[in-house]
Amino acid sequence: MQHFPVFVDLRGQRVVIAGTGETALAKLRLVLRTEACITVCGADPHPLI
Repeated sequence: MQHFPVFVDLRGQRVVIAGTGETALAKLRLVLRTEACITVCGADPHPLI
């Protein structure tokens, strides 16, 4: 199995996105749709981050 789908209630939860490239940007776009408190960590951030 390559993927393990998980659904998590992120309301009020802290989410850390480690990395600042294209993949991190894609994850950030998804998490921004939630009510999570988001922190992005990494060097040389993507211009859209």
